[in-house]
Amino acid sequence: MAFTDEELVEVLQNHTAPMETTEISQLIYRYSRIIRVKAAKLSKSAGIDRDDLFQEGFLGLLDAVRAYNKERGRFQTFAETCIANRMKNALIKWGGSYQVADDYDFEQITDDATLTEDYVIIKERNRELYSKLEEVLSKKELSVLSLYLEGYTYKQIAARLSLPFKSVDNSLSRARQKLKKWL
Repeated sequence: MAFTDEELVEVLQNHTAPMETTEISQLIYRYSRIIRVKAAKLSKSAGIDRDDLFQEGFLGLLDAVRAYNKERGRFQTFAETCIANRMKNALIKWGGSYQVADDYDFEQITDDATLTEDYVIIKERNRELYSKLEEVLSKKELSVLSLYLEGYTYKQIAARLSLPFKSVDNSLSRARQKLKKWL
């Protein structure tokens, strides 16, 4: 049985460890093409690395999952807005602009296959990814990154791990750098 985006988000919002669920894998899979397209369009016009925007897009998706209120409309509309805003804010932060390229060749973007049998594969890949993260990142970096991906702010992470705010910022920066090299 296929769940709607709204049903998946409801499960995630009520789950104590949403990053370890099949539901997050389903949403990531469903929105990966949208994020790829937006990243491609924005990166071409701004001269920024598409992979960086792709990562920002996924963070925007996670923001949407945390902040979504079903009484205010469809999740897809809200998620696409969050994704686009996250990417645009990143471009501004990195000194770029956020004009959309009209002449992008969308044939370069591969189409996603249907999902049903891929759930198990995605979950296994997530486990493999987490194992690799444990090898690549320090315990502190992994802890900070995990909490950040679960939706905690820098201030909340600092309080939860009894770290200075700047240490949280530095840990996330190092984790991003290591992940860029690894990916």
